[in-house]
This record gives sequence, structure tokens and C-alpha cells, in this order.
Amino acid sequence: MASRFSPSVSLLLLAALSFLPHCAGAWIKYTEAELSLAPPDWCPEADALVLDQTLDCELTADGGWHLEATGSVRIKVFTPEGKEYGNATILTPPAYKLGKVTARTITPEGREKKVKSDQMFKEWEYFGEDNESRLYVCRFAFPEVSEGCILEYHYTLTSEQVSFIAPFYFDHPDLPTRESRLSFTIPPGASYNYCHLNSGNCEARKSLDDVVSIIGTKKRFTLEASNVPAVQDEPFSPPDDYLRPMVCFLLTRYQNAYVNLDIATSWRSALESMRTWHDKAIGSSKLAPGIVEAMPKDEPRRTAAALYRWVADSVALSGGRHCYEFDGQVDDWIRNRRATGAEKVLLLKALYDRAGLDSRVLLTVPVNQGAVIRDFPSLAQFRASLLELRLGGEKIYCDPTHDRLPFGALRWNYQEVQALVVDDQPGFVKLPPGAGTSELVYDVQGALDEAGNFTGKATVRSSREFLYSYQRRLAQADSAGLREAFVKYFFPCCRPENLVSLTLETPAGEDSSLCLAVEWKKDGVAEAVEDELLLPVNCIDPQEPDLLPDDSDRTTHLFFSFPRTVRLNATLALPPGFACRETPFRAEGACGSLAYSLAAEPAADGSRLHLSREYVRGQRSYPRETYAELREFFQGLSQADHHALILTREKP
Repeated sequence: MASRFSPSVSLLLLAALSFLPHCAGAWIKYTEAELSLAPPDWCPEADALVLDQTLDCELTADGGWHLEATGSVRIKVFTPEGKEYGNATILTPPAYKLGKVTARTITPEGREKKVKSDQMFKEWEYFGEDNESRLYVCRFAFPEVSEGCILEYHYTLTSEQVSFIAPFYFDHPDLPTRESRLSFTIPPGASYNYCHLNSGNCEARKSLDDVVSIIGTKKRFTLEASNVPAVQDEPFSPPDDYLRPMVCFLLTRYQNAYVNLDIATSWRSALESMRTWHDKAIGSSKLAPGIVEAMPKDEPRRTAAALYRWVADSVALSGGRHCYEFDGQVDDWIRNRRATGAEKVLLLKALYDRAGLDSRVLLTVPVNQGAVIRDFPSLAQFRASLLELRLGGEKIYCDPTHDRLPFGALRWNYQEVQALVVDDQPGFVKLPPGAGTSELVYDVQGALDEAGNFTGKATVRSSREFLYSYQRRLAQADSAGLREAFVKYFFPCCRPENLVSLTLETPAGEDSSLCLAVEWKKDGVAEAVEDELLLPVNCIDPQEPDLLPDDSDRTTHLFFSFPRTVRLNATLALPPGFACRETPFRAEGACGSLAYSLAAEPAADGSRLHLSREYVRGQRSYPRETYAELREFFQGLSQADHHALILTREKP
């Protein structure tokens, strides 16, 4: 397994051992027992084990509030597969700066091999759909990685954003963890609330103790866990934030010589930077001069749509779309027509305010990245900002981050999620569902040869949902990239080298659908047995079915991508001399919002087959209690898909 650290994990990947006798960044003294350690009884098949992950955070008021953190991670390698953890990646979350990083390998004989500083590569990288998240990354490789060695690294983090402390996870995304510890020290004048999230999972998997101690005039939170299993890798699992036990800290009060503030709403101070940027944009003479004034005063919807299009299309996305990522001065991003996602939302709100249109900023989490925790609205959980526009009694939700997204449309991963309103009276709203059904339609014309090989052409049409999600990456890809993306998102049962031709038809207008024309070939579609061909009903279905393994001990809900309908209509010419004389085949099934139907019907002369298949998934998630019922549904679908039609060679 390759080493992976999710953005949220890497921020507090490291826990705190402030109570251990070593200063920040000092190497942890290893023991002979650790050098000879074998996989413990509670994880006997582990390829590697996190000996300890620690993070020590301290809030200081020296010239203004800021956060300093030091962390460490130690990993014990057991097997040849575990050696892959010698390639390390540290992702720095938004609003934090990564400082010094040191790393070393302790060989099984106890020799020390340090990673040289010039072998640590630090740069900005983009992640997520359409590269919407930008994170600072440090990558390096440990030297002399072998079975039995210990991998150790330390790092420092700093931040001026002290209103929220991002979640600390007590488990590891890949490996079992022997010990996981966090400490957070705050000075007089500061007050924080803290909360365990997903604590039910935590209590079921490990013991977790929290301690608040007084050290002089300071208060210290110390939280720890031990013998933590690795995250279970279950098919169709939801994002980490739905499952993993973690702790969040939220500022409720701070005061010093510079500021004395009670935060009655418990989160307002974290939004000061957003409001500052917004106010600067309102006052800027460079803010779209003349655009608002040219708008018709008696057509507010037309004005709102035109201003949205200007921000979405005329201001390029620079950096990520994280709701707290601000890159430069207001005049700079207005003049250069480049802004982060958060800046584009604030720019649109400033234009709406100038035009006298009522709008509010919303903070939310895309459904494929995590879940909003309403009872503890820590700002650390929010990943993106949107805008709610109120025209009369209508609420219109705007996402100006990317071009091509129509006014008032939301992409699938922002639909039906909770969002926090940025207002003097904060509260939650639920974003609406999509306006229509997410559909993929395949119209296929093809032919079989007597060896069972297929060649054909297809037109692939999609609803606007797919257009929003995939058109950008398809349109910007080169020839090879277009083929890879097409296979990944639309033809997973094919391989790029089997595509003969592929054409993307760029839609015109907001209501257009995505359209692709493809020609491809696939060998062995039918099995040749003497004078017969055995042809499965789903022989040319380009989409892989959502199959569920036998898993009676399922621990998580099932999480799919957005709800969708996939339709296939195909006409298949049979090899010369072959005919299908079977009666028409039909099958169907349903389970709640899931449904399928299949049909295969020979032409009157037996020389062609007409195939149709429809699969509907009306929800994006299903409770684990329904797993057995869902598995039975998918087994029925699989059996129908694999029903073999017999094509017979006609005798002269």
C-alpha cells in the first residue's frame, strides 16, 4: 500500500507528546524492544504499525494571538509490503504554514540514516475535482528502508487563524496505531470548547480519555488513544469525516492587550477576514467599473445572472476553493482577474451589494468530502463557500468558482447538504436537490464476428449534472488525457487502447447536455463453443455494476456518487450465418430507490439483436442495516446481466 495522508489528517496527523522528555523536533529515543517488535496480537497481519503519532499545539499571545504546533510520527515496518511507507507525504491544510521537517530511518541494527534537507521537496499542489483545492506539500523518501526498521519524522506548523483548531484524528488512514496523543495548551484570557465527533465509533474501537490540567496560569487539554485499528477498507464507504473518531476545538473567548472580545455566537471572529475582504472589495474603484450601473434596475434576476456570469467567466480560479484561502490584496485580484474560490464568492457578494441585491455567504462541505456537524459547528469542518441570493420569496444558490456552471445551479456534491449561514444570526440551511435527473444515455450500433469479438460506435449523452462535473476536465485534456478521462468516467469496462476514435462535442448554452461520439472494439464479448456463440445480455454495457461483496458485519453506511440513471439502447449485428432464435428475454428488479430492467429481443429475421438496459439509483447513500437487502438486489442484477443468449450457426 502506498502512503497516503488526507488533507484533514495531515494537519493533525501528528499528535502531541508535550509531556514526554524531549523538546520540539528532538528525536524520540527508540528501545531495543521496538527494534525487535513483531506485529502485536491485536493487529497480527499488519504490514506496518504507527508506533506513535503526536501533536503538541500551543496558543500564544505574544504580540497577537497565533498557534504553534510540533508533531512527530514513527512507523515500524514489518513486511516487504510495509516498505512502501518509506515514501512520505505531508499535506499542509489551508491557513497553516509548514515549517521545519526532519526525518530519519533507524535500521534493524540501530544505525541512524537521516533524510537530507535537499531531498525534501516542497511545493504547492492541486487536489480534488477540477483541482479546486490547493495544498502545500512536502514529499521525501526515507533511506535504507527494510523490514524491521523504524521511520520517524518531525515537523512544525504555525497559524494566525486561532478561532478553530482543525480536527485531530485518533486513527490512521492506512495503518493500525499503537499510540495517538494530542495536547493543546491555551493561555489566560482564551476559552475553547471541544467536542469528540463520531464518538460512538471511537468508544466501540478503543478507549479514549481526555484530561484538562492546569500548568501555572495555562490550561492544557491532553487526549490520547491506544491500540487503534486501521480504518476498515469497505466498498462504497463514506468519506473519513463521517466515520473517524476525532476531536475539534472552537474558540469561545479571547482577550489580551490588543483585543477583548466575547464571541457570543462562538464563531464570529473567524469570519472577520472574510468581512474585511468583502468591505475592501465594496470600496474598490477597480471592482467591475460600470457593470453594475449598466444593469437594468427593474430586472433584478437578469442583473443577478449577468453579475454571476461576469465573476464565473471573467475571473479565473487561482489557488483552491477552500473557504478561508485568500491569496493577495483585493485590488490585485480584481485587476488581474484571478482569485481563489473564496475570493470569487466574496467578489460576487460585493457586486450584489452594490446592485442592492440581498445575498448571504454560506459555508459547507461537499458530500463526497465529509459531513457537516450541526451540533458543533466548528469552522474547521467547512471546505467551501457558496452564495445564497434572495429575490422576493425565491432563494437562488450560486457557485461562481468555475465557469460553465449555470446561474442558480449546484454541482451534485453540494446538493442536499447542510450549510452554515455567515450572518449576525448564524444558522443552518439545507441546500436544494438538483433540478433534474442525472442521466447517462448510450446509443450503440455494433457488430459481432464469428470469434465473438465486437466493434461498434456509440453516442454518449449526459444530463447537465455530468456536464458540470466532467466537461472541464474533458475539454482541457489532450488526446491521451481525453481517452483516459472518458474511460474512467463513462466507459470503465473498456481500456483506452481499445478506443478507435473519440470526439467531444462542446455544448452551447446552459441547457445543453454533454455529448461524445466513440468508436471502439472489444475482444471476447461472446464465448465461442463449436457452432454457437454464448452472448451475455450485458455484453457491451460500458458501465460497471455496483456489486456488493458478502459482508454481514458491515460497519458503515453505503456511499455512492450522485444519484443517477444509466440507459443503454443497442442494436447488434450478428456474424454472417448466425441467428438468435430465442424468445425475448426480460428481467427487472427493485429495492427502494434502486431499480433495473433489461431486455434482449431478436429481430424478425434473427440477424440482429436489440438490447436495452436501465439502471436507476435514486439515492447517494443507504444505511448499513439494509445491506443484506441491497446485496440481494445487486445479485439479481448481476444474474440478469450474465444471462447468456445462444447464437447458433445456421446450417446451409
